[in-house]
Amino acid sequence: MIRIDQEQCTYCLLCLKRCPAAAIKDEDEGLRIDVAACTYCSVCTSCCPNQAIIMKDRAQETRQPYPEHEGICLVVEHAEGALSSYFPELVTAAKQLQAMRAQRIYALVVGERIEDLAQRLLQWGVDEVWMVNKPGIQRYAEDIHYNLISAVLRDQRPSVVLGMATAWGRSIFPRVAVRLRTGLCADCIDLKMGPNHGDFIITRPTQMGEQFAEIKIPARRPQMATVKTNFYSAAETAHVAQGKIVDLSSLYSCSSSVLQFMGVIEEAAGKENIETTEIIVAAGRGIQNADNLRLIYALADALGGKVAVTRPLVECGWMDSMHQVGLTGKMVKPKLYIACGVSGAVQHKVGMHHSETIIAINTDRNAPIFDYSTYGIVGDLFTVIPEILSALNTVQEVGR
Repeated sequence: MIRIDQEQCTYCLLCLKRCPAAAIKDEDEGLRIDVAACTYCSVCTSCCPNQAIIMKDRAQETRQPYPEHEGICLVVEHAEGALSSYFPELVTAAKQLQAMRAQRIYALVVGERIEDLAQRLLQWGVDEVWMVNKPGIQRYAEDIHYNLISAVLRDQRPSVVLGMATAWGRSIFPRVAVRLRTGLCADCIDLKMGPNHGDFIITRPTQMGEQFAEIKIPARRPQMATVKTNFYSAAETAHVAQGKIVDLSSLYSCSSSVLQFMGVIEEAAGKENIETTEIIVAAGRGIQNADNLRLIYALADALGGKVAVTRPLVECGWMDSMHQVGLTGKMVKPKLYIACGVSGAVQHKVGMHHSETIIAINTDRNAPIFDYSTYGIVGDLFTVIPEILSALNTVQEVGR
C-alpha cells in the first residue's frame, strides 16, 4: 500500500517528475498515486523532502492469499509445428514446483494451425492446454504473440508464469511483464515455493555469476520467470494424457503484425554447438596458455567430441565465448565431460553438473571439481592426456 499524505505534501512535484512508471497523477484535490501503475520502486519516497509519501511494508501484503490467481502456466515456444526442444525442461521445473505445493499446470500456446500441437502438449502431463489458434500468427510476429499472451494471462490469472530463456523468451517475456504490470526474473537456475500461500522464490546468478540472488515478486501477480536452458533435466511424457484442451480462440481478435518477414539467414555451416554434443573436453586455467589448447583439441577429436573452456580462458581471449561453460556461458549436459585443469568453481559447476559422466584431471587433489566428478585423476594434464591418446590409438589399432 502506498499513498501521499496531503497534509505533509508541499506540492513541490519532485515525485511527479521522477516517477519512472508515471504512476503519480496531478489532480484537483492534489497528487495521487495510481496503485495499478506503481511498481513500488521507492523512487518517490526517497526524493520527497517532506516524507509525505507513505509506503507500507509490502511483506505484510504478501501474507494475504491471492485466491483469484492459481496454478503454473508454461508459455509454449514452437516453430513449424514442432515444440521447442527445451519444453521438457520447463515441464520439469513446473513439476518440481507442483511437488512443493499442489497446484495445476497449464500450457499456453498461441499460433496458427496448432490443433495437433495442442494435443501433443497433453502428453507432458499438463492439466489444461490454453489454445489461441488464429490464422496469420507467424513465429516472427512477436507483436501479435505478446499481445495475445498478455490478454490470456490477464483473463486466466495463473499465479506463476514460466518460459525458457531463449532468444524468443527473452524477447516476449519482458513485454508481457510490462503489459501486465508485474515482475519478471530472467535466466533463473532454481525455483521453489515459499512458506506463504502463493510465494514464489527465484534464484538467479548476478555479478557476472560471482553471486546468487534470491528474488521474490511480493505484490504482483502473475509472478514471471524465464529458466536457463539446459539447466533442468528433460521431463518424460506421461503414460496417459488426462488433461484437456481449452480453446480460447474465439475470445480474442488478432490484428495484422507490423513486422514483415524478410527471409531466413542460416547459421554458418560447421559452427560448433557445445549444447547438443555428447562428449565435451573442457579446459581450465591449468592449461597455462593458448598454445596448449591443441592438446585439448587432440583429445576431443580422438573421442569425437567438442572443446569447451571456463570463463577465465574466454576473458584472456584464448577462446570464443560460444565455447564457455558456466553461469555466464552455456549450460551443457553431455554423456561424457572431461575437465582438464578445471578447479571446479560453483560458476562452472552450475553449467555442467548434469553431465552423465564427469572425469576430472587436476594436480590439486583438493580441487572442488573432484567433489562432483564421477572419476578423478590427480595428475598433470600434460602427462595424463598424452597417455589417454596413446591408449586410444592402441585400441584403434587392435580393432583394425
